[in-house]
Amino acid sequence: SHPDMTTMNKEEFIKEINRLEETYKSTTGKELVKLYRPPQGKYSDETLSYANELGYKTAMYKELGKYVIMIIW
Repeated sequence: SHPDMTTMNKEEFIKEINRLEETYKSTTGKELVKLYRPPQGKYSDETLSYANELGYKTAMYKELGKYVIMIIW
C-alpha cells in the first residue's frame, strides 16, 4: 500500500520508513537505496525534512509526453 505520509507525525513517518527498509533487506539481502519518492506525489516541508534526516534524497518525476523527467534533491 502507499500511505499518505503527510498525515503522519515524525514518529509514524520514521516507523514506516524503517519497516520498508527492514522488509526490503529481508527480501533482497541488500540495503535500500535512500531515495524517497513521496507516495501519491504528496509531500510537505515536514515529510521532506524527516526523509532528509534519515539520509534520504527526495526524488520526484514529471511526465512530459513520451518523456519522464526525474528531479532529485
